[in-house]
Amino acid sequence: MLRWLLGGERNSESVPSAAAEVVEGQPHSAEVYRDAARHFLDVQITTMANLDTKLTQYLSVASLALPVAVALLNFGAPQHKPIPTAIRWMLLAALAAYIAVPIFAGLASRIRALDYRPDIPTLKEHSEEISGIFLTQWVANEYERSITENKRVLQQKARLIGWEALAFYAEGPCLSLSAVFMVLL
Repeated sequence: MLRWLLGGERNSESVPSAAAEVVEGQPHSAEVYRDAARHFLDVQITTMANLDTKLTQYLSVASLALPVAVALLNFGAPQHKPIPTAIRWMLLAALAAYIAVPIFAGLASRIRALDYRPDIPTLKEHSEEISGIFLTQWVANEYERSITENKRVLQQKARLIGWEALAFYAEGPCLSLSAVFMVLL
């Protein structure tokens, strides 16, 4: 059997049969499937929470950085001198990048929930009618349905937060260049 698992020859002697897999005290294949699917669903739920944290962090820092940078630039600028064009362009670019941050954050925050099956009333109903390995298999299949639906939702949310991050990353250099130009000009 080990040779078959490692990719060795496949013959009738090395391929495990269904009867050979049933060993007293070991989990049934449906239990293994259910546990793996449940773990993956837990990972997806954790991923959703992590994405929400990133969304909030980017938005918070971006919202703080722009006004503070503009205030510091105004504080350091001579009172009667106009702001040089290069600095204006950098500040406008930072403002455009900042505007993109809450737009992408807003779109990503609309994705609020993940699918979590099995439906508890349906599970209760099924548990009264069937039991054992068949119920375990049904629960595992429901987890898999949730995982498949959640994958699409998480990819969409991650893509939007990725765009939010890019806008956030663009804002910082623009503000930094504004400060550098202010010193140099």
